[in-house]
Amino acid sequence: MAMVTSPRASLYVGDLHQDVTDAQLFDVFSEFKSLASVRVCRDSSTRRSLGYGYVNFISPQDAAQAIEVKNHSTLNAKAIRVMWSHRDPDARRSGIGNVFVKNLSDSIDSVKLQEMFQKFGNVLSCKVVTSDYGKSKGYGFVQFESEISANAAIEKLNGSTVGGKQMYVSKFVKKSDRSVPSPDAKYTNLYVKNLGPGVTEEVLKEEFSKYGKIISLVISKDKNGASRGFGFVNFENPDDARHAVESMHGSKLGTATKFCGGYHMIMLG
Repeated sequence: MAMVTSPRASLYVGDLHQDVTDAQLFDVFSEFKSLASVRVCRDSSTRRSLGYGYVNFISPQDAAQAIEVKNHSTLNAKAIRVMWSHRDPDARRSGIGNVFVKNLSDSIDSVKLQEMFQKFGNVLSCKVVTSDYGKSKGYGFVQFESEISANAAIEKLNGSTVGGKQMYVSKFVKKSDRSVPSPDAKYTNLYVKNLGPGVTEEVLKEEFSKYGKIISLVISKDKNGASRGFGFVNFENPDDARHAVESMHGSKLGTATKFCGGYHMIMLG
């Protein structure tokens, strides 16, 4: 009789080097006795690796241990991501629990990023994006099991300074959702630019809080603590965010300071 694996004992392995084979992947996880099967996913036409695969265990305990031991480990000189497999396409596409982090110090790798965020809840996946040479590009992604954990992390870590750089932490927005919204679109995050050097976060909060409750607010700063001239304001209520855009766009604060309200499409800019 064929052995059937539990759905909870299936792991997703991402960021695989193009040359990783099924045999190599099996060898990496073979120390766990209940390893049942592995598969590197490939293009049906070219048979080239798609950069990810699946590892199946009989024992959920072995699978959980494999995540602890193998996540962020190196295979063919490339760090891999290991997490529970979520086969439900609706769950993957929903974006629930996904957080975007940017302006990261070069000293922050995927392991350190996970250490910072895991205090807020169960982290399913965590990644600092790197160049082909392994150098951090200064941004990354964290996926929590729950939206509550994601919101808590955003509230506590957005605007905090780590490694001499002020982090920006927000909800991740899919590329397909980053187009300019219609008047009826719902959004809560605003991008504010052309800020004068004298505009502080306190001043910005005072101006924007007139329109509703602010969840988080940050002005981007350089390594010396000087304003970069732009920032982000995250409202709790989409209607409040829309009213702020309608009122503040093109207005002045202090000496010729111009506000440009925008959609959270600019987060990745």
